[in-house]
Amino acid sequence: MALHDVDNEIRQMLANFSIPSKDELTVCQLHQKENPSIWNAAIFFHEVTDVPFYKNIFHFWVRAFFFYSEDHHLGSLFANAGPFIKHEEIDNKDFEIQYFKLLAERNTDDHFLEGQQFNESRVEIYDRSFQRSYKIIDIPNLKSFVSYSDNDYVALFKNTVF
Repeated sequence: MALHDVDNEIRQMLANFSIPSKDELTVCQLHQKENPSIWNAAIFFHEVTDVPFYKNIFHFWVRAFFFYSEDHHLGSLFANAGPFIKHEEIDNKDFEIQYFKLLAERNTDDHFLEGQQFNESRVEIYDRSFQRSYKIIDIPNLKSFVSYSDNDYVALFKNTVF
């Protein structure tokens, strides 16, 4: 699929978005180490199974973006994001750098850490490889990427205003 077609597909999913009755994603909210009251990043995970829940990685990204926008009180950014969608395949090493940089610069939320204690909700966050990585939004106040990682989809969002 051509890059322009993917951008249009993502824009269409944003325009036609409706809140689903359930989700199949896990979120790791991240806050600044020096100021724990500022939550300005998140990593979302979805285990890909034989019975797909999301149509593709970009469908997963749209759902994660909605969750991130709502949880971080970004107002109309989700509804108005269409012009900012500039899907671009990036080097997997670039995604890995962004991913581990977020984890190194920020602390994870307690809810995510509690879930890590149970096998059924445990998500490996450090021992990961990445394949087919994409930058979706790269604007002054928000950076977002998505990648395949082992048997998961992984999306990162970083608000750069704070």
